[in-house]
Amino acid sequence: MRSKTRLLIAISALVLILIAIACQKLEQNEIEDSENETTELKNLQFSKEFDWQSTRIISLNFTSQSKQVIEVTSTDRTINYHKGIINASENKLIKISVPNSIKTLLINNEEYILSSDRITINNFSFNTAQHSKLNKVQNLTSDSDGDGIIDSQDDFPNDPDKAFLNYFPAAGYGSLAFEDLWPAKGDYDFNDLVVDYRFTTITNAQDYVVDIKASFVVKASGAFYANGFGFNLPTSKSGIEADLSISGYSILESYINLSGNGLEQSQSHPTVIVFDNIFNLLPHPGIGTGVNTETTAPFIPFETVDITLTPTQNTLIANDFNLVEWNPFIIVNMNRGVEVHLKDKTPTDLVDPSMFGTIDDDSDPGSNRYYVTTNNLPWAIDIPSSFDWPKEKIEISQAYLNFVDWAESLGLEHEDWYLDRPGYRNYDHIYIYPDSLVIPTTILKPVPNFKADHELIIEAETVQFTDQSTNTPTSWLWDFGDGSNSTEQNPAHAYSTKGEYTVSLTSTNQYGSNTITKTKYITVIRELEEGISTSYIDLDYYNGTIHTFNLNSGTVSINFTGSVPEIEVGDVFTVDRDTMGYLRKVISSQINGNTVTIETEQAYLTEIFIDKEFKLDTEIIPPNTQLKSTSTNREISMAFTDDNGFIHPAEIIYRNSYGQIIKKSALELSSTKAGGSVNIINYVNDFSDEDLYGEDGDPVHFYIDEGEISFATDAVLEFEFAPGFLSTDLESLEFYLKSEARFLTKLALDMSGEYTKEDSKKLFDVATKTVKFFVGFVPVWITLDCDIYGAYNFESNASLHADWGFESNHTLKVGAKYQSDNLSPILDYTPENIIYPLNINGEVNLEAKLEIYPTVDIALYSISGPYIDVVPYLSGNYNAAFQSIITTSGAENFLAWNSNLNVGLESRVGVKLDAIKKVFDIEDDEIGPEVFPIFEDTLWKAPHDLELLTNLEDQVEPGTIIPLTFKVSDLLDLSTPLCPVYISGDGTFSSEILITNLDGEVQLDWEIGSEAQEYQAMASIFTADTTKIDSIEFSVTAYEILQPIVVTSNISGIGSTFAVGGGSVNSNDTGGEWDNVTQKGICWSTSEDPTTSDFKTTNGSGDGAFVSHLTNLSPNTTYYVRAYATTYQGKTFYGTQKVFTTDP
Repeated sequence: MRSKTRLLIAISALVLILIAIACQKLEQNEIEDSENETTELKNLQFSKEFDWQSTRIISLNFTSQSKQVIEVTSTDRTINYHKGIINASENKLIKISVPNSIKTLLINNEEYILSSDRITINNFSFNTAQHSKLNKVQNLTSDSDGDGIIDSQDDFPNDPDKAFLNYFPAAGYGSLAFEDLWPAKGDYDFNDLVVDYRFTTITNAQDYVVDIKASFVVKASGAFYANGFGFNLPTSKSGIEADLSISGYSILESYINLSGNGLEQSQSHPTVIVFDNIFNLLPHPGIGTGVNTETTAPFIPFETVDITLTPTQNTLIANDFNLVEWNPFIIVNMNRGVEVHLKDKTPTDLVDPSMFGTIDDDSDPGSNRYYVTTNNLPWAIDIPSSFDWPKEKIEISQAYLNFVDWAESLGLEHEDWYLDRPGYRNYDHIYIYPDSLVIPTTILKPVPNFKADHELIIEAETVQFTDQSTNTPTSWLWDFGDGSNSTEQNPAHAYSTKGEYTVSLTSTNQYGSNTITKTKYITVIRELEEGISTSYIDLDYYNGTIHTFNLNSGTVSINFTGSVPEIEVGDVFTVDRDTMGYLRKVISSQINGNTVTIETEQAYLTEIFIDKEFKLDTEIIPPNTQLKSTSTNREISMAFTDDNGFIHPAEIIYRNSYGQIIKKSALELSSTKAGGSVNIINYVNDFSDEDLYGEDGDPVHFYIDEGEISFATDAVLEFEFAPGFLSTDLESLEFYLKSEARFLTKLALDMSGEYTKEDSKKLFDVATKTVKFFVGFVPVWITLDCDIYGAYNFESNASLHADWGFESNHTLKVGAKYQSDNLSPILDYTPENIIYPLNINGEVNLEAKLEIYPTVDIALYSISGPYIDVVPYLSGNYNAAFQSIITTSGAENFLAWNSNLNVGLESRVGVKLDAIKKVFDIEDDEIGPEVFPIFEDTLWKAPHDLELLTNLEDQVEPGTIIPLTFKVSDLLDLSTPLCPVYISGDGTFSSEILITNLDGEVQLDWEIGSEAQEYQAMASIFTADTTKIDSIEFSVTAYEILQPIVVTSNISGIGSTFAVGGGSVNSNDTGGEWDNVTQKGICWSTSEDPTTSDFKTTNGSGDGAFVSHLTNLSPNTTYYVRAYATTYQGKTFYGTQKVFTTDP
């Protein structure tokens, strides 16, 4: 057995090694190929729809019934996109900017998929973790500065004027890169101005902005121009300029005019000029074109400009500044009327509008199109991380190898083109600081910062720390606050003892060190405390043991080793800690030394869980019942009960403050699995846009519209342990390779014009036979020559685009499983194939005929003679055209098509005149052939048949909406997709022209009118020339609704648990019969407008008055009552509502 296992492992390891080597070689070849490609960026045409943005703005709309903190983070919690307050009954809009590559976010630890740029969250709520009284000394609800934000959520816990800290961009510095020759095209090295930026916003507990710091790191200027730089804020807040004060700008020239508060004058939006001449910040080195773009010139240290925007009054919120939609720009060569902005960003009020649309600029202010060329190239780009710019005169596409693919795919491919990843860059074309330079230490000391994936953990859990320091530190020193240290950049640390821990990080590089300290940053609690009410007493923590327990009287005696905890009335503890069974609530307690005698009563799970909305269906539950909250349907536990109804949970499940599911288990009801997987290979190759025949613009262009091949292989190891509490008995072991392969191809054909082709040729000889004989004295010989010929003809008249394809996915698992001393193979193969059916746009008529037939020629005296051919053939046609039909909503255009395939047989008879032509001077070479059809039959035809799949009832209620499903089939009864179905008739249809799906079906809604009558309708399918192929007529009848008069009697005979009610029903006065009513009675509830799904009585049928008795009521409770009547039509009608309150 061991030899078999070793052999399996050896074979698997060999396979993994071979796959890894093949992938490494393939990846190396791809990188080399991409580095050899060049692109002339100026000559490429980019879609006008592309916005050149590597980020997108996400709008989050919240409503809340209570005041609480909102925190939006990345899924790994290392990036905080927003943190702030929402007030009770507030509708709050939050805008954040995220890289296009980000597809999910956490909002207060709940994951949201970014399927659109707008997320609406109504009745927003978030349960903060509470602690048991064991941690009352370390109260997580403490608010040291008294600003209403608890310390664990307050970024400034000791400053009442500050509460929250937010950054834009959230992950670190972003970069702006400009070309400055506008309105003429530049050289597209995007280094005429390179500046990093980041905004830091501080808000208080009322969500008002305290101040905003905008930090700009000026890095390069690859130009002769003395350019300025600024930005404006497209805020909709009226009068915001009067409430702002700006400081920190670098204004040394005379062409900028500022107001007294630091904003630029004569602007309709707040406009900040950061600097007016870049050479005042980065002086020219004396050689070369610009600054920091040529490695042969001296390096000039970066310069940082810190702008502070301070509200003068406590009235502005973060949304008033709208930072995520800020509008940065450069002022070209100190000419205030010449600005360069990002694509489609609106210029300021001081721009010279006469320059738009001149030279290479394709701006159109009337349609809000700005700062792009005719081929949609911008003069500026915004990158969501610090940018390594190209060298002077090197196009960005030569330095960043995926830049063009990103742009041509409208940003859908290589969304992270700007990152430093293998195969992404050509480093020879990127500016790198010369090795000989010594960068001044005044610039680049590290700015330390860090983030933890969890700030509240359970004892022995691990915290992952992530370094977020800037200015490229080379070493790190962590102090975790518990006596432990680390020099790793991103260490993981486990805290073994509960408490609050202060964490500090010292970041160092060659220019020096800086330290950041976060006080009481990590809170560690004991396992039983998480998610449990403060009234729960953990006897084990206080070294308490149950001395005696009288089940009948509920008296419990507990001995404590050491101090006795404070025990209050209402506290809950468990007699049996291991199973959390026998939950008891304290009625009274008496302390005698280290022994406490407690009088108790039955307690329930709802009394120890934080979630106060938990409501069990019953308190005394059946055995082996899964308990759920009736309010949220969340699973609470799988429990056992004894004869007294005491709960013995085998498994308690709840959700902690991180949104994680926590399970506490004493009995493992199923086997435990553990293991892991390692990705061995992950290969993807995109071969879209490959030409198969012709090229774009040709009369016939056949190409691959979308193509991809990928495969991945994981090595998986899984262990399964035997059932039991914390069992470590290995029951089975599995090791296998899981491989997934995908092949996708979608072919496309573009055709235009007319095309005709025909040909025939001899395929091969069958036989030649010559017979000689005498007729009288005349010698005669006859030669019979039999051959096989093939012929075809093809005619088309088309102007169309067609596409079709398929996708094939395959999953293979190969390995072995060891269980019960047996080794068995694992072999699982799952294929999945998806057909993308033919899709045609335009008009096309195709006629084709294929023939393969024998020929028999007869020659007399070796000259030509009569012949006969028997010709089987296969012919087909396809016709498609747009049609227009007037519907209730106007003209509807759609593509109608039909196709068929025929088989037939015909004979052709003639005489060849090759020899006697010259003797008798005959013009023709032959006589005939005459064609004699033998038969023709249709093998396939589509569309052919229309079928109604919905079973219609004979009678329905007026106003009923009936879902209808139709199916279109071909002659072989197979589904026909992409076929138009036309609907007409009485009533209202959700659509009158529908196209069948891949299953050949269409669905629509038919709304019956309000009148009681018959409603008729028809569905049809057509050929391309509007000839009807098939149709279906269908109808239903809307019946008259019979509504009786229902009266609710006043409530009488009210007691603490009962009351008397009743009512009456009358059908005659509404045109009905007395026996229209099949059931009547009253219904009641503690909520308004009770229905028959609540408590009810049944008091027979038909018209008349009735009396009902309400029983099993609760004392001192308000009830709502209505009489009801149900007709034979299945409709229920109610009387007016009566209200009463039971006696105490």
